This record gives sequence, C-alpha cells and structure tokens, in this order.
Amino acid sequence: MGWLSSSKKALSSMLVAILLIGLTIAGGLLAFYALSSFISSEHQKIILDFQNVFLYSTPDKIICAGTIKNIGVKPAKQVTVTLDGEDPYILPEITEQTPLEPGETVGFSFQPTKQYIVGYRYLITLEAVATDQSTFSHVISIQCLGLGYHGKNQGTVIFEVLGIGTYGPILEVDGAQYSFDNFPLVFTWEVNSNHSFVWSQIVEWQPGGRKRYAYGYTLAEGPSKYSLGNGFGEICVKEGTTVISGVYTTQYLLETQVFGAGKIKLDVQTPYLYSFTEIVDNTTLWVPAGSAINATPIPDTNYLFDYWMLDSNQNFTVPLLFNMFADHLLQCYFKIGGTVPGSAYDLLEGPIYQQVAGKYESGIEGPIWFAPLNGSDALGNPWGGYYDWATRVTRKLTIEVVPPGAGVTFPAPAHPPGYLSYPDGERVTVRAMSNYGYRFDHWELDGQSAGTTETIEVIMDSDHTLIAYFEELPKYQLTIQVNDPAYGTTDPAPGTYLYYEGTEVEISAEPNVGFKLDYWKVDGLTETENPLTIIMDKNYTVTAYFVEANGTVTFKVQNLDDSALNPVLTVDGVDYTYDQLPISFVWPAHSTHSFSWTSWVSAGENKAFSWKSTSGLSTQRAGIIETPETEGEVIGKYIIEYTLTIQVSPADKGKTTPPVGTYWVSQGANIKVDVNPNLGYKLHYWLLDGENVGTQNSIVVTMDKPHVLCAVITQVDLSNIARRLATICAPAVNIYYISSFDYVTTFIIADHPELKGHISGIQLTFKDWDAFGWSEPKTISLGSATLQGNGAVIKIWNAYVILDTGDVIQITYESSEFFYLYYDSGSCETKVTIVDPTGTDP
Repeated sequence: MGWLSSSKKALSSMLVAILLIGLTIAGGLLAFYALSSFISSEHQKIILDFQNVFLYSTPDKIICAGTIKNIGVKPAKQVTVTLDGEDPYILPEITEQTPLEPGETVGFSFQPTKQYIVGYRYLITLEAVATDQSTFSHVISIQCLGLGYHGKNQGTVIFEVLGIGTYGPILEVDGAQYSFDNFPLVFTWEVNSNHSFVWSQIVEWQPGGRKRYAYGYTLAEGPSKYSLGNGFGEICVKEGTTVISGVYTTQYLLETQVFGAGKIKLDVQTPYLYSFTEIVDNTTLWVPAGSAINATPIPDTNYLFDYWMLDSNQNFTVPLLFNMFADHLLQCYFKIGGTVPGSAYDLLEGPIYQQVAGKYESGIEGPIWFAPLNGSDALGNPWGGYYDWATRVTRKLTIEVVPPGAGVTFPAPAHPPGYLSYPDGERVTVRAMSNYGYRFDHWELDGQSAGTTETIEVIMDSDHTLIAYFEELPKYQLTIQVNDPAYGTTDPAPGTYLYYEGTEVEISAEPNVGFKLDYWKVDGLTETENPLTIIMDKNYTVTAYFVEANGTVTFKVQNLDDSALNPVLTVDGVDYTYDQLPISFVWPAHSTHSFSWTSWVSAGENKAFSWKSTSGLSTQRAGIIETPETEGEVIGKYIIEYTLTIQVSPADKGKTTPPVGTYWVSQGANIKVDVNPNLGYKLHYWLLDGENVGTQNSIVVTMDKPHVLCAVITQVDLSNIARRLATICAPAVNIYYISSFDYVTTFIIADHPELKGHISGIQLTFKDWDAFGWSEPKTISLGSATLQGNGAVIKIWNAYVILDTGDVIQITYESSEFFYLYYDSGSCETKVTIVDPTGTDP
C-alpha cells in the first residue's frame, strides 16, 4: 500500500484477541490474572529504570553506583535501591518536596556491607513511591567487577586494548566477540580452566573510513599460564589477577592518482624502525601514522613530470616529502614532452619543431616549451645540443541534459564555450540530480549507454560528450473530502490535487470547536492517525470523518494545605480557593479558556505559598489552554515560605548581614546571618525564637518554620587591655636614611601570643625631648590591626620623624619592658602609648 496505514495495528489487535481466546480455553483464571497484572502495571504510570549500574570490588572496598531515570508520567517522592537483600539504600535527594520528576535523572552511590565475589552476579532491586502513593518495583542482575575478593579456586583475567578507540569488534574470547565499549573485559574463571582469545588483525575507525587500527602485539602479565601467537593465544587460569593487553597501531589511507602517463615511487619510513618502497599509479595504500613519505615521479617515454596535487595543494618539488599524520590524496600530473637534439633554429621553426608539433598536433593547445640541457652563452642564447620540450595537452568534455531543465549535473555544462577543459588523462567525476517531477534514467558517453547510477567517472584520454537522460514521473490524483464542512476542515483544504509519483503528502485534520476527528477513509479503508501521510503511487480518495466531542480539564494544586487563605486559581475570570480544588470542567473540544495561578498565597502572618511551576496542558503561571478531545490536567506547584525576622539588641549597637528586618524565605533554605558590633562592643549571644543558640559572629538558620533571630550585643571590658594588646619586638623599629635632614621610622607591630581580635585607633606618642624641640608630646596615628594570637607580624607603619645623631626617643611600655634601638653609634629610646584601644575582648 502507498499510505502509512495502521493495518499492522489492526492485525496485531486481531492476533492478541485470538491469543486471549486460546489462553482462556487453556486456563482462564491464569490468563485473567496475567492480563489483570499487565493492566495494573500499565496504569501505575510510575516507571523508573536503571540507566547504568555497576558493582565494583577492590581489595580495600566495594562500591555500588549508577543512575536512575524517571521514564513514567508521575513524580517519585521516594526511591530505594536494595542490593542482594542488604538494608535498602534510600536516595536522600528524592523527597516529597524535591521529587524525581518525569524525564529527570538522579545518581546514587553507596558502599555495601557484605562481601561480594568478583565475577558473580547479584540481584539489585529498584523501588519507588509516587506522589500519589502508587508504587513501582523493578529487579535486575549485575555482575561484580574489579580486583577484589574471589571465590576459592578462581582467578581473574583482564583484557585491555591499547592504542585504539573505535567502531567494530576487537577481541574474541571463547567464541564471543567484544567491541571497544566492552573494555576493559574482566573474567572470573575456575583455576586450571583453559580459554582462547583472538585479536582482530584490522579494526575500522568507522565503516568505509580512511583511518583504521592494525594489530601489533600482545602483552601479558600475571600468574596464569599462557601461550601467544600472532594475534591469538590460549590461557590456563591460575589464582590471582592476570592482565592481557592487545596493542594496536594507527594507519591512514594514502590514495594515489596519476594523470598523463607514468608512475609514482613511494619510499616510506615508518616510526617503527622499518621502511619499504612501492611503485604505484592509481591505488590506495595503508600507511602507519607518523610515517615519512618520499614521493618521486617516474614519467613514461615522451612524458615529463608537471606538478603534484597533495590534498588540493599544488606543489612542484621533486622529490615531495610529507608525513602521514592524516589521510592524504596524492595526485601526480605528467605532460607530453621529451628530449630532442637540435639548434635554436630547429627548435623555433625548423624540422624539430615541425616533427614534435605534427606528432601531437591533435592534442596541443598553445606553444611548445623548449629548455636547453647543456647551458647557454653569455647572452642567454642556447648552445647547440639536447633540449627538453613539453606541452600540456587538454581534452574537452561536453555535458548535456535531456530534456533541458529536467535535472542538473555537477560539474554543470559550460555555457559558453559549451565544454569543460581538463588535462590529458585526468579522471572526472560527474553526478546527476533530478529536478522535481523527474528522475534520472541513464548516461550516454560518446553515443554509447554508460550506466544508470547517478555518478559516473570519465577518463579524459580524448574529447568526450556526456549526456544525462531524465524522464518525467507519472502524476496521480489525490481527492480530499470531509463528512461535514461544519464539523471541521483539512490541511490541505478539501479538493482535488495532482502529485508526481512518490510524493509524500501529509494531510492534517482540523476539527472545529466541539468536534474531533473520528477516523479517515482511504479508498474505503479506515485509518486513525492524524496527520495522515499518503505516498502517491496511484490515485487516492481520502475522507475525514468528524464527530461531536467534549473534553475534561482538571485543575490540581500541589504543596498547599488548609492554611491557604486567599483564592488560588482563576479560570475564565472566576476565582477558586484551595478547598475547591481539584476542580474539573467539561468543555467543547478545542475551545480555549484562560487560567491564572495566584503567584503568592497568604497562609497567615508568618507563612505563605509561592507559585513555582505549572505542568500538564501549560507550563505558564497564567495563559490560555485549548481543551483536549479527551481529558487533560493543569497542575500548579507551590513552595512554602516562612518569615525570618532579624533583630539587634540594643538596636543601635551593631549591624547584621542581611540587615535587620523581616524576610520571606523558602521552606528548607539555610540562611547565613553575620553580626558586626560597633566599636567597643561584641556579640554576647544569639537568640533564636527566644533560645540561646551560640556566640559565634556567624549563624545559619534552617527555615523549617517562622523564626525570630536576635543578636544580643554587650560592651567590651577595656580594663587592662591596653597593657596586653601588642608587643614591639627588637629589632621592631628601624631608622632608614632618607636625606641629610629627613628620616623615616618604620614601626613593626608583632602579635602577642595570648591575644586575638581586632584593635583600632592605635597611636605612637613621642615625649618632649630637647633634641626634637617639641614643647608638647607629638602623637602619630597608626590605624588598626587584627591580632591572630600566633606571634606573627601584623602591621607595618612608616612615620616621618626628624632625628639627629645622638637623639634618643623613649619607648614606655606599661609592663615596664624597655627595648633599645641603635642608630649609628648612638642609641634611641622611644615611648609608645596605645590610646583608646577598642575591639573584641580576648
């Protein structure tokens, strides 16, 4: 039949009916039970599947891991994996709040508690509970892989492949074939059992490709006994692990073509310390990757080398050197030519020129070139002797299409001059492609039939005429009808159309509001697909039969509860509250209706619901839906939000991040809050809902309900803190020369091992000394620093101070410790006073 019918479906239904009758006769109760189980399973509509799963054993641990995909239509709120009767592993990521939605994938990984034997198979069970409480269960078996525990009298043999990554079979073990995706192969066999293996000599990179892999040699290591041949071997298994490696080398295809008359000499030096030579013309050669190729042209008599084409790049170098880091096409062009004796006169217009021109007159276009073989005089005039001569012979290819406009060729016919020119001996590939309404029939070359395939190769050893013949396809009539135009229409619209043979016509039924397509009639046969595809191999009459239809649309909501206060849903301008949902509407099929989920639903003073997503007939929060011909759903999903109130007490003694205030936060979110007390204050403790929850400056609040978080601030006790803030360690202060008058004093403040925290407002006070000429103490502010409590240098300050040799600056430290600084041969004492220190009390 020419249309894509549902005949197979009808036949399948008939066979199923016959089978059920037979089963009823044989054992009605059993058949009924099996059918009921099948129907029940189909209507679960929660289906999960292992995408991949493995059990791997090492001497240190065992791991079971994989991925699971929801391939059904219901979300799963709980997913459990059970290995060989162990305690079930419940995937923590899947909860009622974060279900595994249809189409989503989740990974799992856990360490089993039992001992598993490498090579043995074990049952693993996948179970799930849907959000509507329906359940699903699926059991498969998996093999334990790895290098771990083995059963008694067993050994492990691992096959690996090196230097390859490709398509196709690579290894045969005991008659079974394995491809690249199967490696590494792990077998667990009985001790003293014998097994055979064979490596593929050639492995394709891809079918018909220009790259492949060739078998090189086999490596074997381990306790098992083995004998190796050229790509094959046998192994006698012993306890422990044996590794057998197949090593392959990459090869690329070198394709050579010769135009004119001659051959190519290829000297190949491989990277494996061996070389070979080939004399070729039009051939293909597989060469190891990285090989160096030295190509030399060998012209036939009366021919000379003209040029190379290496992958479409022209080159005149002889010999031509290149490397096989990829596949290559090497083309060698020869031109008609030779060596003749004679004088300059003979070459220009004498008998030698006439002899050469006459011999090749039919193929010569343009001049003949001559070049002296034995030099020239001082003026460049050739001496008598022997001369090379050459000419490029061109051939004409005339291409025609019959009838005109029925198709095209590549290359296309030349207009003008009406033909294409090619060097003598070149191979030209011509492809024909038909236009709409035609098909290619055959080629004709120089008046002779030349084949019916769409591609032809023409060797330009003379002038040729090539004709591509096409024929027009027959036309067939397609009549489209409907049972009642008031019920619906079609695309294309009802009418009569002509199509060429083989045309695929897609017809879509478009019911009016309140109607649906019941079935098609195609030349009297019933079809139900929409759209319907007709392949025009004869005349067809297609009729669409529409019937009245209503559809049911149900609106449902998830993650709301009775605390929802305001309307949740608006349909066609009417509001609906939570206690009215779910709600169903019966509307004419294909009618359109507006809906809107409320974006934010209040649930009291400190709780609310926020719209998250919509599924079913729409994915938008608000929009227009079209009523289906049967039934459909619009499901609004919400998330719970609670208030988080952040406070500081006293309110003016510090700040928080986020700032003080009230925030709406999603249920389950973890919110980090930091406090920054004012200078002279510190965090005393946090109060969460009135309970002391810690004294760290940062806290994380989990939003499982509404919360009030308060940072309680207290004043720092500054007594005796100045004495303990910092020490100045020798050589802590150094004086560096700037000019004859100015010096810079560098003060290095070192950490006190017993103190931690932040200090600010540090100052140095230089007391009144005659050498300074100060009438009052001079104070230099040093800013702030952070104490780490490990004795490290924490800050360096530079202060400009005018000093003379012998001046002394006194340093006074409250603990009565004195340090002396030396400048030139004199000494300086300095006094340091730390004024108004503030920060965290250590």
